[in-house]
Amino acid sequence: MTSPVRMVLAVALVLLLLVMFIQLFNTSKFLSQYQSSSSWVKELEASHKEGMDSLRVEMEIAASQALEEKTRHLLQSHATEIANAKAESEQQLQAEIQRITNELHEKQSAEVEKIKSDMMTMANSSQSEQLETSRNTREPKKIPKKIAYAFNGYLGDMFSIPTALAAVFDVDNVYGVMLDASVNKSSMEILKQLIVEYVLESPNGCLTVTCVEQRVFVTKGEFSVTYGGISESLPVLDIMHMLLEFNSEWDFFINLTPFDYPLGSQEDIQKLLTKMKGQSFCGVSGGHPPSLARGLFQQRWMMNNFDPSLLKVRNPNDVERLKTIPVGLGFPDNVTDDGNGTSSVFHVYQAEAYGIFERKFCVYALTSAVTRRVIALLSRGFGSTEQLLPTIIMNQKKFKNCGFTMRGNNIASGPIWPMPSCKPSFERNRTHCNDNVESFLQNAKNSSLLFYRKFPKVPFDPVNDDATVIAAAYKSEMYRTAVRKHLLNKESEYSNIWRQTVEHKSAIRCKV
Repeated sequence: MTSPVRMVLAVALVLLLLVMFIQLFNTSKFLSQYQSSSSWVKELEASHKEGMDSLRVEMEIAASQALEEKTRHLLQSHATEIANAKAESEQQLQAEIQRITNELHEKQSAEVEKIKSDMMTMANSSQSEQLETSRNTREPKKIPKKIAYAFNGYLGDMFSIPTALAAVFDVDNVYGVMLDASVNKSSMEILKQLIVEYVLESPNGCLTVTCVEQRVFVTKGEFSVTYGGISESLPVLDIMHMLLEFNSEWDFFINLTPFDYPLGSQEDIQKLLTKMKGQSFCGVSGGHPPSLARGLFQQRWMMNNFDPSLLKVRNPNDVERLKTIPVGLGFPDNVTDDGNGTSSVFHVYQAEAYGIFERKFCVYALTSAVTRRVIALLSRGFGSTEQLLPTIIMNQKKFKNCGFTMRGNNIASGPIWPMPSCKPSFERNRTHCNDNVESFLQNAKNSSLLFYRKFPKVPFDPVNDDATVIAAAYKSEMYRTAVRKHLLNKESEYSNIWRQTVEHKSAIRCKV
């Protein structure tokens, strides 16, 4: 190897060593600086640790305050919604409390009624035991008789029924109201409500609606009624049958018109009927039993009429009477009821259409062969209501009948007691009106009548006038009001005189 080459290699080696030394020196210097920086960072961290801790605490406090402020803001913004939700919750709670209270009240009312019924049963049982014990030592105690009252009505007169029914209401009785088939359902429901309202106001009435409904039913018949036709008689048998199915424990059946009214209290009427020993009371108000249908009354049942209500229901807006339609000649002249007991199977009798009938006779009237044949015979005539039940009761000997209806009739057989209205021209002179009422009361208290028909009708439009107003007008009618005042006062002069007169004259007429 030549010298120049060696020189170059030597220089290169020296340079390489020099470079390596420089790099080593830089690395050592970097390590020294790194160690110095790390120590500085540690010293810096140690010197600011307290400040950093204080800063962290301040940040946590600030965050907490910010959270509280945000919460307060949200509460304020939703305060109305929270209040509404609270009010709604309170209303729901009140409604639930009211529902539970009503259920408890209804349950309590039912329990009270059951207790009353149980007490009545126990009382009746006790009375039965007392009767058995005293049978051989003294006269048995008479238990008041239950009465089944029947009303038939149509649109022209039905809203006078609440006043009449309330006047004869007693918790020991039962009541049936049958309306013409033409009466609509809404009118019937209004009548039911009025009857309940008027009965609950009655001193002999019930305390609850349930009590009334257990003693009174209101229904609509399947047929209409024609004045004077056989369809006017058949509803009497229909409602008699319904009352036996409704409650068969009554002792007397009394059919009333919506314009009839009692002259004495139910307590006195019950006591009087108890003394009558199961008799029926069919005849005329003057005290005569049913008589053989002669003359005009025979001509009536021998007519040949068609009763339109046998096929059709009357127009609901028609308040006038439906009438029978003559269809030709009547019976031949040789067809007669001679009444001598030889040529007639039974005889036709004439009396008042309304009476008081003992329950066992009612069962007989609904089931006997005589009844079916009497209906067939009278079906084409006129005025069958005054002949149907009188004919049935007079053609049998099993059941007693006192020939006295115990009711007056100011239209026909009397006694006729005028009941003039207090016209507007007399309004300034109330004495005149009072004289009319006092005259009526004087006649009533000295009679031997339990009921009187017919009390005044109140002028109204049954199609357009309000039912509540019509019923109230009958309730405030002056003759009914005057009698009702004495029915509520058993010790009034009227009540005492009426009671004594009825007991005395009825005992004589019915031979008790």
